[in-house]
Amino acid sequence: MYWLILVVLVLATLFICWRYLLLVYCFPYQHSSPLVEGILEFFSSATLLAIFLVIFTRQSPPASMILNQERSNPSHCLRVFFLERRSVNFTGKTVLITGVSANNVGHAFAKIISKTAKKLVLVSFKGEDVIRMRTQLSRNKAEIVIVEEDLTKRHVLPNIVRELGGNLDLLILLHTVSSRASASDTMIVDKLRTNLEVNLLSSVRLVQEVLPLLAKSSEPRIMVSSALDAHVPMPMRSAYASSKAALAAFFQCFAVENPHIETQILVPGLINTPAMRREYDEEIVSKFSVNAESMAMEALQSEQAMVYLPWYGFIVHAFSQTFPNFVWRRIPELAPSK
Repeated sequence: MYWLILVVLVLATLFICWRYLLLVYCFPYQHSSPLVEGILEFFSSATLLAIFLVIFTRQSPPASMILNQERSNPSHCLRVFFLERRSVNFTGKTVLITGVSANNVGHAFAKIISKTAKKLVLVSFKGEDVIRMRTQLSRNKAEIVIVEEDLTKRHVLPNIVRELGGNLDLLILLHTVSSRASASDTMIVDKLRTNLEVNLLSSVRLVQEVLPLLAKSSEPRIMVSSALDAHVPMPMRSAYASSKAALAAFFQCFAVENPHIETQILVPGLINTPAMRREYDEEIVSKFSVNAESMAMEALQSEQAMVYLPWYGFIVHAFSQTFPNFVWRRIPELAPSK
């Protein structure tokens, strides 16, 4: 263990020195002295290093590392990051997925899980093509239950819990609402309130309702979908990004407090779905997006606490945190949208 601490300290020192020199001589700030900015960047570098180390653990919270010695083992961390992939066999498991509609990410998760799971409960907004989804998924092994409800309405939650039949092993929270508005728009507060209600508060309420069922499972697991927008600033996405950042922060704290429940935060970038094609230029989607089924499979197999989809989303995130001035100036040019 001592050798690992020594290596981390050496790398941290080299990284901080390199970054300080680069920022001072290559990307100088205009309104502060290099010394002051160097001190500020020291602390941001330490934060970035901490994030990097967290990604090398199966569970992000320190509490889980204390309670589970295997997860804190360096060799296990490296195996998880580079090599290991878990089985996608859900035999005997009951799974709840929210935000499912035809041809979206939730549907991709459902198609994979329904092949082996015992029971699959899907929460869909009213008006979705439920009959076609049920027909496609019913060919597989799992018992399929589709609930058409609006999760922002509290009175529907007991109905969803009742459909689970007293068991729940995996909860996948994918329901979301996306909005486009400038941060200086007069309607931004209303849009922010809507995004927070759907993307954050409805998920929190649902988790509170199903916690007793997860507690009974031998392998409880929660997967929640944040977004790369929450970590990399994008124009016209302030309300959406804020809600997704809040969602990620909440479930990181949840993971610390509940180390017995494996909590994973998905950080997807562009996904090739009908909704994404409506928001971004076709050329951007075709070049930089990932297939929904590939993303779902990668997420289900991953043992990391923060799952970047695709994997190089971590590099984009790290670069954005390392060179914020450069990124903030360039993002408007690199992110054209409809």
